[in-house]
Amino acid sequence: MKVLSGHLTLLGDHTMTRQVCEYSVIRVDKTVLSKAVVPLGLNGFLAEAMGDQVTLYYVKPMGYFGRHILVGLESSGGQYYVKENALRIFILLIGGIALIPLLGFGLLFLPQAFAGLAFNGVASELQSRGFQLVR
Repeated sequence: MKVLSGHLTLLGDHTMTRQVCEYSVIRVDKTVLSKAVVPLGLNGFLAEAMGDQVTLYYVKPMGYFGRHILVGLESSGGQYYVKENALRIFILLIGGIALIPLLGFGLLFLPQAFAGLAFNGVASELQSRGFQLVR
């Protein structure tokens, strides 16, 4: 888990899907996170915190091609985190391992499964700190 604290000064251009909002850049004080992926549950709280003092909790797994994935947000409005679906991670992991002998197709699923495990590890830590789960 990586932590970034300071004033949220910029939310760059973004594209939205059904599950995430991908920002070209997020700037906190003078630190820039490029290619930041924000789950929709946190996106509203992130936009609300614009200009405020924030602490961002994120991971940068290898399976997401250098993207920073926001897991938790702490601001004057509260402490929030999101969690990945454990069944999805399980299916990706088991399916990935089972499909390796079939021309190596399983290797396509394993990075996503490991990224989900890293994501949920951070989410569990934030939950133990008293953060509120959002969907």
